[in-house]
Amino acid sequence: MKKARRHNRRLVKDSGARKLLSRMLACRETRSVVRAIMFAQERELWRGVVATPPASILEVVVSEFMRHTPVAAELPFMATVSLIAQMLCERGAALVMADGQKILPDLFTVMLAASGEMKSFSVSKILKAFELGGRTAGRTG
Repeated sequence: MKKARRHNRRLVKDSGARKLLSRMLACRETRSVVRAIMFAQERELWRGVVATPPASILEVVVSEFMRHTPVAAELPFMATVSLIAQMLCERGAALVMADGQKILPDLFTVMLAASGEMKSFSVSKILKAFELGGRTAGRTG
């Protein structure tokens, strides 16, 4: 709790506003909304924030890349979406149409970026993080 209070002091200087923020953060739903707003403000220059659900694996990956690397956010975003889609396909996920037709997707992802834009670096770091979290992801080629 002390850590949260210190963080609130850094965010808000006025004690009345700080008390209000503390009360708001006590509610899980409000905390999610505040987190989404803060994430959006931090990433206001990146257009992909609207497609990044708060508190998701996608947000964690994009946030970490934006915080610690010069990699364009689009690369880890698409790499994560592609790796999760690959995992779902490998586990037999299918699209079921209204008429009952079942479509097993073939997954092809192409990320276009100039040489040296750290595409391979991004994918390798995300794969390593998945493995450390108990997940194993397939190979990318």
